[in-house]
Amino acid sequence: MKNILFIGTTHMNIYMDVIAEMQRQGYSVDFIPEKTQLDDPDNVRGYAGISRILRVHPKTFRKKNEQYWRDILAADKYNRIYDILFVLDGQSVSPCVFDILRERNPKLYAVNYLFDTVKCVYHFERNFNKFDKVATFDIAESKQYGIGHLPIFWVESDCNVNLQYKTFGLGRIDMKRYKIFKFFDQLASQFDIPSYIKLQVDRYSFFMLKYFIRKLFGCVVLTPEVYYSDLCCQMSLSPSDFRKKIMESEIVIDTAPNNQDGLTARFMWALGAKRKIITTNEHVLKYPFYSPQQILVVNADDIEKNKPYVISFMEKALQIPSDKLEEIDKCRIDHWLEALLPASE
Repeated sequence: MKNILFIGTTHMNIYMDVIAEMQRQGYSVDFIPEKTQLDDPDNVRGYAGISRILRVHPKTFRKKNEQYWRDILAADKYNRIYDILFVLDGQSVSPCVFDILRERNPKLYAVNYLFDTVKCVYHFERNFNKFDKVATFDIAESKQYGIGHLPIFWVESDCNVNLQYKTFGLGRIDMKRYKIFKFFDQLASQFDIPSYIKLQVDRYSFFMLKYFIRKLFGCVVLTPEVYYSDLCCQMSLSPSDFRKKIMESEIVIDTAPNNQDGLTARFMWALGAKRKIITTNEHVLKYPFYSPQQILVVNADDIEKNKPYVISFMEKALQIPSDKLEEIDKCRIDHWLEALLPASE
């Protein structure tokens, strides 16, 4: 049995699926959650402006962070020989981690998978030369850094779920997503279509006061019209509940952030569940599993003009070509993991 040290982001509990699959494949797994720190100089979304100047001290941080990792790896639980180091994202992972683990086992195999981007989240590239293999969900960054490209995985879901909705969409508020969700919400009302379409907003106290202050400085992101609309809610779904909603829906609405071309976990979960997908991510056309029978690409700014095409896509029965089903199967978590980890001896 091979021992794996797994360091990863806890975002959306994706790490739990990875651990379960590694254990199913016979690995012994120890997990350390990555530590996102605002004063990390490599954290793109950390402190900004004056706060960054006052609080970010690279030399001090790196010294503190190295000691943090040395203490963890010296603890009884992790003071052992590992065959594989698997890092999912890996914010604030000190270079000393690789030195310590390779001192214990010179044959250590280190692999890094990026669920987030370098340009908008963290300078993961600073550790790329420490790994034997690096892969990302983002096509552009795979080319930029000369690393592998691998879509996010999907996992098998409970198929014994009754369809409840024609359309399902849930995501954090942004204006592009608001345009798309509002369109489908109106479509659901017009044709009496059962739907679950919600935008997640933060619990803003004194929202109107903040709105006028932001408007004064020209940095309005969320207007009262949007914030107080019926589409907005102050709730979230766990990953398992999110996947259940996908299984209960015939069509999943997916919107891509402007700063990435990689496909979202939401998209991949819907793909694996064999659901129809309406997405704003035009980069999906480059993927071998793309088929117009399952996936419709729309533009938020032109969606009203394309209303007849959207309605036609929604009304057609789903028939995924067999060759596309084979490509979709390659992204299932067991195959995804096999693509990253070294082959068993």
